[in-house]
Amino acid sequence: MSDGRVRFFSLLGSDSMMKRSANLTAHLVLFLFFFCQQPGQATPLYSDPFEMLRAGRWAQILRHFEKESPRNKSDFYALARAMQQSKGHSGLEAVAPFLNVVERGCMKGHTEAEMNQCLDRIPEHSASDLLERLALYRAQEATVKELSQSAREKILARADLSRGDVLDQKILQKRLDILLDMNQVSRAAEIAQKFGNVSGDYTEFLKGRAFRQAGQRDKARDYLFKAAEMDPPGWLAKAIYYELKKNDPALPDAYSDLPHYRRKLVLFQQYIPSSFYKSNSTFSSENLIATSNAITVGHDGMVLMELGKYSDVLELSSRAYTFLSSNPGKLRTWAYQLKKTKQYGVAKQLFSRFEHAKSQDPSLWHLYLDILKSSGNKDDYFKELVAYLNENHADYETHDELIEFLIGNDPDHLIWADKRYWEYAKSMMPAQAGSGRFVYWLYRYYEKNSPAEKEDLLKNFYQRMPGSYYKQAFWDLNDSAKKDTYADHWAYVRDRGTYLGWVSRYGGNEQALAFLARKNLSAYWNEDAVRILRDLKRDQQAIPDDIVDLFRLGEWQLGMAFFREKYSGKVSDYQFLRRLAQVGLKSETLFVSVYYTRNLLRESGVSEDPFTLPPELLRILYPRPYHDVVQKYGQTFKVDESMVYGLMRQESMFRELAISRSGARGLMQIMPRTGEWLASRSNMPNYDLLDPETSIRLGSMFFADLLRMYDQDFRWASIAYNGGPGNLKKWKARYYNGDFNHFLEHIPKAESRNYCRITHQNYMHYWITDRIYGQGLN
Repeated sequence: MSDGRVRFFSLLGSDSMMKRSANLTAHLVLFLFFFCQQPGQATPLYSDPFEMLRAGRWAQILRHFEKESPRNKSDFYALARAMQQSKGHSGLEAVAPFLNVVERGCMKGHTEAEMNQCLDRIPEHSASDLLERLALYRAQEATVKELSQSAREKILARADLSRGDVLDQKILQKRLDILLDMNQVSRAAEIAQKFGNVSGDYTEFLKGRAFRQAGQRDKARDYLFKAAEMDPPGWLAKAIYYELKKNDPALPDAYSDLPHYRRKLVLFQQYIPSSFYKSNSTFSSENLIATSNAITVGHDGMVLMELGKYSDVLELSSRAYTFLSSNPGKLRTWAYQLKKTKQYGVAKQLFSRFEHAKSQDPSLWHLYLDILKSSGNKDDYFKELVAYLNENHADYETHDELIEFLIGNDPDHLIWADKRYWEYAKSMMPAQAGSGRFVYWLYRYYEKNSPAEKEDLLKNFYQRMPGSYYKQAFWDLNDSAKKDTYADHWAYVRDRGTYLGWVSRYGGNEQALAFLARKNLSAYWNEDAVRILRDLKRDQQAIPDDIVDLFRLGEWQLGMAFFREKYSGKVSDYQFLRRLAQVGLKSETLFVSVYYTRNLLRESGVSEDPFTLPPELLRILYPRPYHDVVQKYGQTFKVDESMVYGLMRQESMFRELAISRSGARGLMQIMPRTGEWLASRSNMPNYDLLDPETSIRLGSMFFADLLRMYDQDFRWASIAYNGGPGNLKKWKARYYNGDFNHFLEHIPKAESRNYCRITHQNYMHYWITDRIYGQGLN
């Protein structure tokens, strides 16, 4: 059924309504309304429990339902999730609203007896709706410490697993785990047999384990090999092999009379001694090549290399040419082994044969770069490096290799490469933001060797690097901020080329940007960007409601699994990214919409440039969530909101619950010790770094401190924010010679180098967009 909400896509000019599941309430608040509040208006940070759910604001959800009773399934689910995640509530308290998702009014109290009475009212295998099944899975999860395993299995048994989707897989896996842990092996085998439609590598592994423990060895073997044939991750492949050894203890010598299984032992090549393969004719080069198939070919190649038959790997690659061409991951595994064993000649032949596959897999292509570099062919390596960056222009770390090749890596002396390398790169590097670093050092090279070309580059640099961090360096070089002839020179703007020439001269001038704000710039928009925007508006209803609902409910990992199951390998890369961006937009999940729209641009060769992207696309790429809060603390601590958003976009991509591997937390990714210090300064004894307002407040405060330390220079402050003020002090003392961009090349921590470039680029894009298109984009 459809509801009457205007969707976020109305921002993009679509009048169509999104078909919704009856599980979602009709009062979800508009992204548009949320972000268009005028400064100074007293508006609540969240307007309904679903915004709170996506942001992980459990306490606010509980307070919401102290005032209002749950009205439908989605309300009960939000309340249950908040109880599950809050310390002050028991798991059984959360179970009640979870079960009320399945059958309203089923469980009113918080005791196990009441839960069992409720479960007795719900027939086994009857809950088929997505939200009902999810609620059952979360209910057993919430009670791990309180309920017996049999009680948790009883909860899961209410789910109808007829769809066989990824949620059904999770539920069945948990049921089998519990039954096997309770040693109810006959029941586990019965369940495994009943749900043959629910399949996946780990699911088949558990079924195989259930059959083994039930004494059904032949059936166990079938299911374990089926799991192994699904290309499982390494940890699972190892578990499958050792489960097989329990089933067939004589492994790997167990299948002398079962050649079908014996041949498949290549799937466990990393766990079986090479002597086994050497001593068996089944694994001779001739037989492996003759009997190879899509399931075994990757492992067949690894066995051949383990046996030292490298030339036979090339023959195998010819036989499996079509399959390997469309599955470059297999080639990547081979290439890594060839590099490891220094078989550079074989690797080069392999890459020559599969030249087209490199562009499908950047990791594979980069392995080839490493192989060329290790083999010592300087010119081949350089040409391949430039070709790689032509397509993978946003790979900042590989740009390190290009710049090191061209200027050396001595922080005290620049060692300029021969002119032919500079000119070749100049002819090949794409007009992308990522090329800015090369263009800047090309300018420095011309400054030393060719003054005329230096001046020409200074006048037209923006065409070569639209949107780059280095635009500010060029604007500083040509005194853009001081030039007042922008209106006169506008008369020479005839097309996008002359427009970008105008931007090269005046883009850093705030008055010139105000001048642009009065112009219709649509004639200068990138045509591919306009097409992408049109495609984002198109086929909005094609995304299944279940996928959108999962993201809307904050279940984005499960949502991604559903999405991959639906689209992976079935649509082009462009369509895959387009639909993911649409999921983010329709579910109002910013970190998804921003990330995948950005990748959609990269896939299409479109630079993130505020001067040539349509404003609707800029709104998607550079949103301003929690605008009132950012403005409030920006004014309090005297930090430009564009700076705060520039940091936030890189730090968390606007995901409120983001936690990094190093432990940084929240929208502004504040480390716990830094947060403790900042909170004590702010007299905040009770604080939560995952709370958006707290994160914005403390992050703005900290960055304002750093700006004061570094003369309001965003670049220095961003390095300190990422790498720490102490490290920046050491790096500056060692590497700074008065030239900031020379210093930036030699900071020993790649993350901090690139963090400065990316966040400053973000900041400038927000700043420029605001001046051209104004508050209408907020």
